[in-house]
Amino acid sequence: MRFFLQNTVLSLNFKKHILFNELSFGTLTGYVHQHLLRQIIVRHPLWQDEHPDWLTAKAKAQTQHPDYDLDFYPWQV
Repeated sequence: MRFFLQNTVLSLNFKKHILFNELSFGTLTGYVHQHLLRQIIVRHPLWQDEHPDWLTAKAKAQTQHPDYDLDFYPWQV
């Protein structure tokens, strides 16, 4: 329950302050800004770039918006 609440609060604060649209990329939540041509995917802060869920999300994001910059946001535990 604590994880759910923290993740929900993060999601609401993140969207409110940066005005991105929320999308799902596999099992991860991401945010897309149409005018800045930027995508951000939220992932665990200890994940390496080779984590399978990150690789899946990254591939989906790059397929959906190939010309957008892609970055990740490490949510806090």
